Amino acid sequence: MVNEKKLIYSWISFHGISDILLPPERWIPIYSVIPFVIYIPIDILNFITIFTSALHFSQDLYFMNYFNILLSLFILLYFGEYKWSQYFMIAYMSIIHVPLHLYNINYDYDMIYLLISTYILFYNLTFIQKYLNMIIESGGRRPNNIYHKLLMGVINAHIILNI
Repeated sequence: MVNEKKLIYSWISFHGISDILLPPERWIPIYSVIPFVIYIPIDILNFITIFTSALHFSQDLYFMNYFNILLSLFILLYFGEYKWSQYFMIAYMSIIHVPLHLYNINYDYDMIYLLISTYILFYNLTFIQKYLNMIIESGGRRPNNIYHKLLMGVINAHIILNI
């Protein structure tokens, strides 16, 4: 995989680790449901992700309402196998969403260490990089296996926790 993609995927992926520094009683119940997502069909997981993502992104984009964001996500995912759609979603996550998320964190040395360590870990985990690339290039349609579902579970847990 091209190093630029690994840098970008790691940048997008690592920001969710900040959830574990919230009070455990907030994040443990939400993240503990992740193993059960393997029993949910991928189409339903994608449907859940679209609706929760629109809520989540509406916190970033005050000038757009929930329904406009939802419509935009449906359009982008409908054309998800096209490079322009993939680049738009990756650009939004990289340039708007992740920086805003990181801006709203109260940092201490533990948080900085955790973020840097997680970024390096994600960068070097070829397995996760491969799956992220496959999911992005297929517009969320593939590989449609247990690992894909578990990754969607983590993404949805992060979204739900941060709504």
